[in-house]
Amino acid sequence: SQALAIARVTKRIQAGILEAELRKHVSDKTNWRLLLQKNADPLDLAKKRDELLRLLPEDLVYETLHDELVKTFRYPLLAYPKKIVTFDFLKNPLVAGTLLGIKGQYLLFEEGVLNIRKFAGYSIQFLHA
Repeated sequence: SQALAIARVTKRIQAGILEAELRKHVSDKTNWRLLLQKNADPLDLAKKRDELLRLLPEDLVYETLHDELVKTFRYPLLAYPKKIVTFDFLKNPLVAGTLLGIKGQYLLFEEGVLNIRKFAGYSIQFLHA
């Protein structure tokens, strides 16, 4: 629910190297079930940026971005689902229920969640009852 640009590079390979170094200190995995159960507490991303940049090898080529503002994302949710059950078009091509909201790549229904990115390329039809 938050983001902060911390560096700029001139070549894509530099971005990959920088990302690999950062991954040594910060997980790039999200606990998606926790994400869909509540809002996370905000972090001091500027402080975290400064901590991480101190850990990077000096020979990496990048421009540090200290003037960037933290981006905060708000998702339209009526409520969080009581139980996190995933819908899967491969198991059942029909998903029915009341849409509670959207959070990132997830559509949250009363009865479960649908990771819409997982089904990129599918033709989906929404019906209003």
